Amino acid sequence: MTHNYELRSKKMATGGKETSEIAGENINMEELINGLSQALRKSSSGGNANISIETFRGNPEDDANKWLEKFEAWVAFNGWTNEPEKVASALRLKLDGAALSWFRGLSSAIVGNTATLFDKFRHYFNTLHPTWMLEQQLYDRTMGSEENLESYITDVEARCQRLNKAEQEKTTAFIRGLNPSLRMFVIQKNPGSFREAVQSARLAKESMTMSNPTQTEVMRSIEQQGKAIADLTTVLCQMKDRNDPSVKRTRDVKCQLCSKNGHEAQECRQFSVSRREDNNRDRNKQCFKCLTYGHIARNCPGNQGK
Repeated sequence: MTHNYELRSKKMATGGKETSEIAGENINMEELINGLSQALRKSSSGGNANISIETFRGNPEDDANKWLEKFEAWVAFNGWTNEPEKVASALRLKLDGAALSWFRGLSSAIVGNTATLFDKFRHYFNTLHPTWMLEQQLYDRTMGSEENLESYITDVEARCQRLNKAEQEKTTAFIRGLNPSLRMFVIQKNPGSFREAVQSARLAKESMTMSNPTQTEVMRSIEQQGKAIADLTTVLCQMKDRNDPSVKRTRDVKCQLCSKNGHEAQECRQFSVSRREDNNRDRNKQCFKCLTYGHIARNCPGNQGK
């Protein structure tokens, strides 16, 4: 597809060089878009590097109206409002997937008119996905246990804006997805608008954060208390051992029989074994005077009367 364009002598962002006037010459649309794409990249690498928008793919979770508002602001910032060729090139550069396939199927008349191009964009992507699916996603939207309250507020507000929900419906959807503790607090406040419900939820979240410590803080406190109790118990046991005379401190005691530490001679196992053997030997002895066992003649009880 070709178009007739008349380009006045000016500096192009692609090379920064003067170009002579070209009139009545056929220029391929793809070549023009590629040239403008290079200009956009060089412009982005210059003073506007931090001002850009994300790529639009046309997925069910993508908000076409919100993205197009950002794109229009980006176009106005770069001064391309009255240059439909640059707008079309920039739009093509920021589309991907199903959205890029839709753009490639447009006619040259639509691409060359910025207002018509934006209207077609809104109409196509707002009606691409069934409304009931978006309604179901909003109804099932609940605040996660670890989710930030501000991110939940932003997401619910964006979903309601996409479905053009009334103020009361937006408030109901917001309260329905809150955590049970926050939801009960907000319901008691009986908010009349979405903003009042948001303020009540923020107030409840702040008060809960101040009054209730986090689980990590509670576990740390319990651990510190348990350690302090264990240390105190150890100190008390040591004091009791020092003050109780019945406790035998055998750490420095040395046995006189086996020369080992930790017990006395009367508790020595070796001494008890040797004494048991002596007793057994005495029981096997027989006195030749009284003919009884357990002693010898010199120790015989019959000698005591003599």
